[in-house]
Amino acid sequence: MQKLDAKTGRIALVSALISSGVILVDQYSKWFVLEKLLRKGDDAPAFCAWFTTATPLSWFVEHEDKYRTDILAPFLNLVMVWNRGISFGVLDVSDAPPPILFIALSLAIAAVLLTWMLFTRRPVITVAASLIVGGAVANVIDRIRFGAVADFIDFHIGDRHWPAFNAADSCIVLGAALLIADSLLARDSKAAAPAKQA
Repeated sequence: MQKLDAKTGRIALVSALISSGVILVDQYSKWFVLEKLLRKGDDAPAFCAWFTTATPLSWFVEHEDKYRTDILAPFLNLVMVWNRGISFGVLDVSDAPPPILFIALSLAIAAVLLTWMLFTRRPVITVAASLIVGGAVANVIDRIRFGAVADFIDFHIGDRHWPAFNAADSCIVLGAALLIADSLLARDSKAAAPAKQA
């Protein structure tokens, strides 16, 4: 039983480190892009002051002229976009559900993933679940602070734009891709096992 407890502790520690890293990278990247790169002038707040201040979304809407769009490449812009829906602008409509609904949903999914991770005890599940949980919590922080999620990466081909996203969304997609790949590989290995026995 001690080995199981020690392994659970290691899994929890690794998960906490990965999730915390995702949250820090996401929040820092939002501050850096929005306040250091896109904000006009040099009156950007320091990261700690920005992170600990709950600025309402209405402030950003009223002061939209203080922010610019940076064109990095013919297919990539840095923009300031506020998403009231879920990742990649899904459900981002004028009558979007209140932020508390998305906060509760995100935290419920995070709890399920963390529980599953602790019971499966597989490294790939630990990494994937931690990426998703970190991304979900990072976006929850935005919803609590602003009432919406800050997105800033704008990929496009000509006039066709992919919905703007952020570092947290990227980690959620990467974690989901790892889970799908692991599931497909596990299914293939199970299918190959009877063939070897025959």
